[in-house]
Amino acid sequence: MLVSQRAFSVNCSHCHRRVSVEDFYISSYHNTGQIETCGSLLVGPAGDLRACLMVQDLQVQGQLHGNVFARGKVSLARSGRLFGNITASRLEVACGAVVKGFCRIEPNPMETSEEIL
Repeated sequence: MLVSQRAFSVNCSHCHRRVSVEDFYISSYHNTGQIETCGSLLVGPAGDLRACLMVQDLQVQGQLHGNVFARGKVSLARSGRLFGNITASRLEVACGAVVKGFCRIEPNPMETSEEIL
């Protein structure tokens, strides 16, 4: 399915469910139950996010409290702090970053998505 670059969401042609495709940038404190997107999420240096995530890619430069399910890569910068469990295809942790939780890295994390969230 082709999606316009300006689209924020699309309807799945199989299950008819709304699917978000937008990218998110968190630059300050944000508390929400869950964020689901087929796009990327970036927690900036001053960002403090408290949510469970289901994303394509995640980059953490600030703080994140919550479990993470990423179909692609999770990347923690030197200033990044992640408190929660991670399931992803790839994990990149810079020297000085903090991860408190369990990590599950596997080539196709889609098979375990229902166990996580």
